Amino acid sequence: SGYIPTAVKEAAGLSPQISEAVRHITWLSIERIFWPEETLPRQLVVIGYTDGFQVWDFSDPAASKELISKQDKAVLQARMLPCPLLPVDVAADVMGVACAPVMAYLHKSAPALVRLFSLKSHDDVHLLRLTEPAKSLQASRKFFAVGFAKSVELYDSLRFQVVFSVQCHGAMGPTYALGQRWLAYNIPPHEKSDGSWESQPRAGGGLSRQLKDGLQYLGQVGQRTLDQVLMPSPEASFVAPPSGVHGAVRSG
Repeated sequence: SGYIPTAVKEAAGLSPQISEAVRHITWLSIERIFWPEETLPRQLVVIGYTDGFQVWDFSDPAASKELISKQDKAVLQARMLPCPLLPVDVAADVMGVACAPVMAYLHKSAPALVRLFSLKSHDDVHLLRLTEPAKSLQASRKFFAVGFAKSVELYDSLRFQVVFSVQCHGAMGPTYALGQRWLAYNIPPHEKSDGSWESQPRAGGGLSRQLKDGLQYLGQVGQRTLDQVLMPSPEASFVAPPSGVHGAVRSG
């Protein structure tokens, strides 16, 4: 909370002297996103409550301001979506751009329903009905990702249509990271020819080695998925993955 300006903490009920009154806070995140028609990203605080949510802009610490405050049901988690990158062949009235800025959030009572709230119209503009409760939300300027217990589902940021999904290692949860042109994620261990299983990352030196290997050798399946589904290119190349952490990426 030391990164949050005092003015925001006091207005949102986060000051230590009134700590007894902040038990109704259910979610808090600090986000850096691109705003419509602006070249520099904004610094935002998203706060979920048992009875609604708020979004604060503290790009200028000396003049923090509330962007939206809505009374609603208990919020499980929320994520501001950066203004999407608009391709030259797509009309500007596409939902992701026309409704921006948009916040994705989950009600505690309905974790399998992602609501997209437009700060422009002050209303929900789209619903994503999921097959199971969402565990996490991430966004880039091209994609919106929903993490489940054993998988990650990717949506495009313009129309919020499903692009593809990948399976993750359930024991570790949906460990993944989303970029503009890549998705890195953990996958289940593979059975070896002798019937044993490849080891997963562990604490200490083993973890460092597995992370290093995972970053150096990107997952073949995930890379092929991104290359062929999202950015088809005849020049794409693949590398074989080792055990441990795997990922997916396409450079260029």
